[in-house]
Order: sequence, then C-alpha cells, then structure tokens
Amino acid sequence: MRNVLVISYLFPPSGGVGVPRAIAYSRYFPREGCRTFVLTVRKPSTAYHDPELQKLVPPEVKVYRAWNPEPPYRLKDLLWRRLAGRKRDGAGASPAGAVAALTRALKRAAVRGLFPDVQSLWYPFALRKASRIVRRHAIDTVIVIAPPYSLLRIGSALKRKFPHLTLVTDLRDDWLGYYVSQSDGPSDYSLGWSESEWAKAREIERSAFELSSIVSIATPPWVQELRQRYPDLPPAKFVCTTNGYEPQAEQLEQAGATPAAGSGTVHGKRLTIVTYFGTLNASPVYSPAAYLAALDSLPEPVRSGFETRFIGRVTPDCRPLLSGRAGVREYGFLTKQRGLDLLKEANLLLLIATNAKSHAGKLFDYLASGKPIIALSPPGGAIDQVLRETRAGWCVDPFNVTAIRDLLHMCHNRLQAGEALVSPEPGAVRRYSWPQIVRCLAENIRTAEERSCGEHPMQETAEPALLAQGNNGR
Repeated sequence: MRNVLVISYLFPPSGGVGVPRAIAYSRYFPREGCRTFVLTVRKPSTAYHDPELQKLVPPEVKVYRAWNPEPPYRLKDLLWRRLAGRKRDGAGASPAGAVAALTRALKRAAVRGLFPDVQSLWYPFALRKASRIVRRHAIDTVIVIAPPYSLLRIGSALKRKFPHLTLVTDLRDDWLGYYVSQSDGPSDYSLGWSESEWAKAREIERSAFELSSIVSIATPPWVQELRQRYPDLPPAKFVCTTNGYEPQAEQLEQAGATPAAGSGTVHGKRLTIVTYFGTLNASPVYSPAAYLAALDSLPEPVRSGFETRFIGRVTPDCRPLLSGRAGVREYGFLTKQRGLDLLKEANLLLLIATNAKSHAGKLFDYLASGKPIIALSPPGGAIDQVLRETRAGWCVDPFNVTAIRDLLHMCHNRLQAGEALVSPEPGAVRRYSWPQIVRCLAENIRTAEERSCGEHPMQETAEPALLAQGNNGR
C-alpha cells in the first residue's frame, strides 16, 4: 500500500461528528508509509462549520475539492421541513386539500430525483476528479467514507474503471439497518422511499460490498450484522474500525484523582456538573427526555445541586424539552476544541445512544478526558462493552427513569464526599486513539492487498459516459 486516496464529503471546514474520521485518516495514514490524498467538496453544505479543524490536516496531504451543486444547508433545512410538513419549532403542520397533495408530490419528486441523498448531486464531479487523481498520483488504494451513502456509488464506479484499485468502503453507521431509520433531515431523503427505491439502495450497497476488498464499519455488532446480511461474501471482508480520539486530548493522568470542584455552590455544597457534547434531538435514539425526567424525580436539595450543560446544536423538535428549565445551560454549537475544554470542567459526562449496536462519536472524546461517563444505552450493547473494557463509567437502561435517577443520586453523593468515581484502564482506553485505529485498518488493507496480489494488473477500463457531463469541479 503506497498511494491512498480518501474520499469524504465531510471534511474541514465542516464540523460535527462525521469529520474526525476523515481527519484521522489524513493524519495517520502517512505514518503508515502511505502518500495520502483527500477528495472532498468545494463548498460543504453542512449544519456545522469548524475551520480550526483544518489545522489538523498535515501539510504534506494534498486536498482536492470538487464542485457540489447544492443549496446552502439552511435553505435545504427550510425546504425539507416544509415538504415534510413540519414548522421550524418542530410542531406539525397539517396542510389539507390541494396544498397537501402538492406537498406530497414535491416531496416524492425530491426523494426520487435526489436518490439516495442530496449529496448525489456531487457524484459526476467527484467521479471525474477522483479519476484524474488516480491517474496523476498512481493511486493504489481508495477509501470511501460514508455517510452520505451516495458515495458508495463513487467507490464502485472507480473500482470498475480502475480494476487494480484496492477499494475500502468505510461506514460510520450501518446504512440500511440503522441510519435510514434514524434520518429525517435535509441531507437524508430516505423517509418516504418506495419499495423500488429500497431495492435500488440494496443494489447500491451490495455492489459496493462485492467490489470492495474491505468493508469497514464502526462497531463489532454491525460487523456481524453485515456478515449475516451478505452470507455469500467472505466474512474476512468485513472488519471493525471504531471511531476514536486524538492523543493530544488525552487526560488519563487525572483518572482516579479527587474529582474536580464544580463551578459554584448550592446550599453550601459544590455543584455536580453534567456535560453533554453533541447534537440533541427528540428522536428515541438521542432524546434527553428520560435524563431530564430522572433529574426531576430527585429529591431536593439533590436536584438543585446539579447543573447540566448541553454543548451542541439543539434541533427545533427537542427545544421544548429544555425550555425554561432551571439548572440547564445551553452553549450551542462550539468548535471541537472549545467543547473539549469545557469537558474538563465537568464531574460527569452524559452520553445518550439508545441503539444497542451503535457507538456515539463523543464516547471516545469522553474516554480521553478520564471523566466518569454515564451512558444512557442498553446494558450489554456496544457502548456498554467499551465502558466495561475501559472501566470508564456506567451503562444504564436509557428508558428506565428510576435507574437513571438512582445512578445520578449515587454519583452526586460520592462526589460530595470527595470520592473518585472511576479509575479507567489507560491501556484499554488508548486502544481507541486514532493512531492505533488507523494502524489496525492499514494492516487489514495490507492483508487484503496480499490476498488479491496479481488479480488486477494496472489498467483502466473505458470511461463511463456520465463523466462527460458537467465541468471538472475546479
């Protein structure tokens, strides 16, 4: 493995949960002896922007950008909410008669025309640019990071055009088994798919997996899920590449020390600061409703001894849950570094992810902090396994308000007594640092290349007619 092209829609100056994976590949594949190149969009149409993240990309990594003919994110958000029949405050809007029929027709047209997602508009321009990069830099390996899942088509097209390529399809989430059911926004047009569109999605996924030397996904349960979904494909093709954390964020030397004092006091006692870092919404997967109900059920003065800080975007449908609540501070979206700095002030870190097979990207930044983690996630699930392995916190049934209340009460009492709540295992935590994770993926790619050595000599097939359309994105 010598020359690697990473294709990712999400890349700085975009911010948010999907960006660290692409940054980490650009940072740490060069340490594995690879000349690394990145292809991303010219003007990212994303909810979050964090230009400071560009400083993490090594100067020797060449970043190419292809034109993406999309409207700005705010406009996409507004249009999709109108088509989906929702007002900006999250309340339902119920048009009737001819207006309702027109809205349904427009939504169907959007779903059909932008299938499988709005980022498919980038496809012809990205494919043309990627083909030029492959030729110019003698690319050996292409890593396509999804979501968005329209990028699977780019990887498949490149593999057909350049059969010598080692194609790695890298999934942050399971598309058809998880992501589709949780998505309903201006970048995710899966809601309302017809059976024919589901069939096309399954065809896109299968084609990408068949053409890939490696299919990498973020949790062990999802690896097993994909192996079961495609039992005719070699099981060794499916590997786990978790999310991770940057080593410079590591604060493990604080683990086991006396817990940090809260900022301020109530009834002469230190505040217990609980911090959540990430987007909040009202979906069953990421809703803070159970946590807030558990807080409300605590006795006074324990309840007033908590301060909960939410760092990140709060979607309109979730805002009523936080409105007017004492002891809650909203910071909105912050740069990642500012968010990590605020984690240092917390006594407890809150994680909400109610799907047993998924991780949350913030889990790994939490691990690096050395702070105790309260995860509202199914016991025995993927997150619980990580917390048990690292001894970094607790997993509690995300819908059991009584269990959440009891855990909060216990933590508060022990903190007031000056006790340390957790003692993370540094070696176990460091297995989730990005250099370790990328090294493991690089080894999996080398193994796959050795298996396929000599199967596809360097050659180029006829260029698809689609590439003749549009400009080259420069």
